[in-house]
Amino acid sequence: MAEVTEVIEVAGGGIAAGEVFEGQWRFPIMVRFPDDRRADAAAIAALWVTAPDGSRIPLRDLADVRIVDGPAQISREHASRRIVIEAKVLGRDLVGAVEEAQAGVGRLVKLPPGYYVTWGGQFENQQQAMAR
Repeated sequence: MAEVTEVIEVAGGGIAAGEVFEGQWRFPIMVRFPDDRRADAAAIAALWVTAPDGSRIPLRDLADVRIVDGPAQISREHASRRIVIEAKVLGRDLVGAVEEAQAGVGRLVKLPPGYYVTWGGQFENQQQAMAR
């Protein structure tokens, strides 16, 4: 699975292969598919993936490769990149769902230095009301 994910990352956004230093600034060296082929599902599906036994398999034999439209945006806040993950909670209480998600993220997600998670949304008002 990791090999498949890496092939898809290279074909899509690219993966970091190193860094270039210019004074105090660091810039990633990215490896990715050529721009004219990144939107070509057949070209991506033809990429080879290495199986655990060392055999090579075309990605098309392992996945249904499609190019679909979706949101593509880099937001910034306080001079930092910001990524928003939204969720809709159905069939249960919002505060409990958020608390469970916070516990899971805290337990399972290890962020590199300089990254952090903040939580926001309607659940904050409900938590305040419950505290009264």
